[in-house]
Amino acid sequence: MPTYIQTTRAVKNDFTTTTATIANGTSLSNAVYLGSSDLISIIMSEEWTTANITYQFSVDGINFYNAYSTTAELSSTAAVASRIISINSANYDAGRYIKIRSGTSATPVNQAADRILTLILG
Repeated sequence: MPTYIQTTRAVKNDFTTTTATIANGTSLSNAVYLGSSDLISIIMSEEWTTANITYQFSVDGINFYNAYSTTAELSSTAAVASRIISINSANYDAGRYIKIRSGTSATPVNQAADRILTLILG
């Protein structure tokens, strides 16, 4: 007779959403307060001037710093519009405030119109 092992998986049902806006002609969004939540994913704007995404974090909402792992700037591939980007939140827990950048810190990419990104927090 086979033996069955029951596994349990925790399911988070407490997701919230907020938005970050990258204004027309700029590459960096407004500051978004994460509180005790983690960034889980980003829903891209329906229009997007081609560029990947990088991040800035802050613990006080005033002083923001470019986000790096031990070897490179943290980046998400976001080359096209209308896409949801999954985030490994373990790597993106550097502060209570976040700004989203179009492009990298060395090569920012200005957006051609206001771009509203939906941040999913959990």
